[in-house]
Amino acid sequence: LSVQLLLAAARDALYHRSRATARFFECSLFAFTEFFVEAPPSLAREATEDNVGSSQGPPLRMDELQQKYEVLYLSHLLKAYLAELAQHPEMQPHWASTAVSALGLATQEDREVALLDALWNHLLVSSAAGDLRVTLGLAPPTSVPASKLADLLVQEGIVFMPTAFVAAAIVASTGAGRQDPLSIEITQIDFDRLGSNWSMQGGEQSAVCRESLTLWAAIWALALERSHELDLLGRIFVSFDDSGDGWLQYSEFAALFAIIFPSVTKAETEDLFLFGAEENTGDMTREVFVSLVLRLGMTSDLDGLEDVLASR
Repeated sequence: LSVQLLLAAARDALYHRSRATARFFECSLFAFTEFFVEAPPSLAREATEDNVGSSQGPPLRMDELQQKYEVLYLSHLLKAYLAELAQHPEMQPHWASTAVSALGLATQEDREVALLDALWNHLLVSSAAGDLRVTLGLAPPTSVPASKLADLLVQEGIVFMPTAFVAAAIVASTGAGRQDPLSIEITQIDFDRLGSNWSMQGGEQSAVCRESLTLWAAIWALALERSHELDLLGRIFVSFDDSGDGWLQYSEFAALFAIIFPSVTKAETEDLFLFGAEENTGDMTREVFVSLVLRLGMTSDLDGLEDVLASR
């Protein structure tokens, strides 16, 4: 199955769960995906156990091929996002709806091209927020550092891969290899080239994944989702331990529950505290708290948990 088809299905079935779930799926899918790209010159000869790392001749640059895979995958992720916006006008943010409405009854391809252009302009404006030139009313910058562009793509939910992966792929798409993303400036030409890389490499069939492996990618994403939730709950627990003694008194526990489990009533909170509190101290430890959450099957909004932890 093409990665494009799988990403479209995942956006409907998984991405609404949380940002973390989307990130875990995209990472898992990348690991299971087969890519079909033109091998770089240094990989023209076959890589075998006998010649990899051999002192005879120049060493094989396997990293060059890995970079091509990363660039191609990021291009497919951008394509999937733009395709969803083009097909579902009700989901389009303001910057996208303005661009598409100007085209009238355009084709799907025309809408995606217009959206890619509008996305670049939106990211360029967002990256220039607070820029001295903009503050002074001068012309805004025409390029964005690769690291900043990666941050924006992830922050705005356009792609969900780790920022370091996105930044490295953006840099590689310019031919700069593994240079520092902070030192590489990305122009609209670079961004357009990245956005169309999937097409230049052979279209939708340039990245495919077996159906059975796709199911494993989804299972991994859901398993990691719960593991990540428990980790966040434990870290938030520590952040509410104002006394720093490793235990939560009832007032701290109640404040914690009011934020992460707002539907739980005060009476239920008291019962849960008494149910899980250590017999000797009457207080709640992190281990007991996580165990309590597991035993009762309690869940919370994963995006909300990440936001709570970031704010403390």
